[in-house]
Amino acid sequence: MSISNQNSEQVVDLRDVMQQYDEMGLRPQGFVFMYAIQDQNEVNDGTQFDTLMRSMAVKYQMEHRKRAFTAGKKNETIALVRHEMGWFGAWEGMAELIETIEADIRQLLETFVAQGSISAMPMMDFMFANNSAAESDIDGVNEEDEDIF
Repeated sequence: MSISNQNSEQVVDLRDVMQQYDEMGLRPQGFVFMYAIQDQNEVNDGTQFDTLMRSMAVKYQMEHRKRAFTAGKKNETIALVRHEMGWFGAWEGMAELIETIEADIRQLLETFVAQGSISAMPMMDFMFANNSAAESDIDGVNEEDEDIF
């Protein structure tokens, strides 16, 4: 899997990025896939795309959240539907899991687009994530002041 930067044409390899995180001692606890499509029909649950995203989340034991954003424009309603799927677990094997999930979903989405089951190829974003907040590093805070924060 390659990761591209939206602001440039730079493409980096997943494993290179993960190696850099590892070398810096900043191993993420997991990752998030976000698939978005602009389609009014996808706002409802139970569509082909919705069912695919929910089933992939179950298959790979991922947390799933669906968000639908709608806006009116003259006599038209524009809808953006985004499925977020997060996985948290061991660092070892994470790269293989990311590549497997991405390839599995991409293959099914390409089939659905070719068959007309969904209107267009959804846009995919990917990011590493942590399941818990990092401890804060506040220097100079004495015990008396800690209860203020």
